[in-house]
Amino acid sequence: MSNVLAQQSPTGEYNMAAMVGYSQSTLIGTESFGANLMVYDNLEQFMLNLSYTKVNINDEGRANRVYSLGLGGSKMFTTYMGNINNSFIWLGEKGAVKGIAFGTSFSSFELDVREGVVYFEDVLLSNSLTGFITKPYKWNERLTISPMLAVSSPFFSMSMSNYDTTWSKDVMAIGGMNFNYMFTQRFGLTLGTTVIESTLPNFPTLTNFMLGGRFSF
Repeated sequence: MSNVLAQQSPTGEYNMAAMVGYSQSTLIGTESFGANLMVYDNLEQFMLNLSYTKVNINDEGRANRVYSLGLGGSKMFTTYMGNINNSFIWLGEKGAVKGIAFGTSFSSFELDVREGVVYFEDVLLSNSLTGFITKPYKWNERLTISPMLAVSSPFFSMSMSNYDTTWSKDVMAIGGMNFNYMFTQRFGLTLGTTVIESTLPNFPTLTNFMLGGRFSF
């Protein structure tokens, strides 16, 4: 999680975004609900995501699986998107975390409303499949370093206007590093970075930087 994000676009420039969120969990912590809002510095891009998380406790009393459901909507200039994500995460006994996520999104391009009538160029249905693995390493009592590797495949898309379908063999590889430093038992600071590569033709190398803070009351 981050409070401030610097995200590189395919054309090379960086955009800043600020995030605010709210979450609530049950008394024993096995279920939680959350909402997160992201606003970009150009005030032309917004994202709102709602989430539900269920933690499975095994017979030994250890959390070993996590299921998450996410519902989101976003506005990216004249493109409007809605998405549904389901993810399954397995927690290893030695700290390794691996998971898989399946996402479905609807994108409406060049949407415009004139005289009460909605006009748009096309609506695109897309599916993606993502797998990842990460493991935190405790450097000392205050600093935790977490490398991450993920592979994502936007394998299917379909135009809702003419039902043309596209199956893609391209994949995206995402490598990242997360640094979490606890100044006190209640306050910590997180710094993260990711590098994104793709087999898509002419896709540039993208880098993102994330800064987050957490204070427990």
